[in-house]
Amino acid sequence: MFQQGAMPMLAHLKISVSVLGLGRREDPVGLGLGYLPFLELVILYLQCSDASAVEVVEVEAMLRIEVHVHPNHPTLNLEEYHCQSQQVCTYIQMIANVQTLFMQVYKFLSTYVFSLFWPLVISFLFLARR
Repeated sequence: MFQQGAMPMLAHLKISVSVLGLGRREDPVGLGLGYLPFLELVILYLQCSDASAVEVVEVEAMLRIEVHVHPNHPTLNLEEYHCQSQQVCTYIQMIANVQTLFMQVYKFLSTYVFSLFWPLVISFLFLARR
């Protein structure tokens, strides 16, 4: 969707995308958020009409990964609308909550636990060699 040099200074993006438009392409490449280097906030409205629950989950995962690997680590606000049933929307939201929880646990572990305990492990290994 976004091409290199399109809007290099864009910091906040609010956009509506179709699951069918992104998920059923031959080569799903996402939105091209990597070409928006100063991006801080991404608000995505995911239009789910006529898409299966599997397609919605796959497109949502693709978009979350695209935001996660962005070098500026923007905040993502993702909302689905026009789902075929409330049960599908609830299922998708539950998966999103679990993904968010795992990402928060990973960030906590990589930031605090590893950085705090790594010197202790090194010290222990050094002392154990004596």
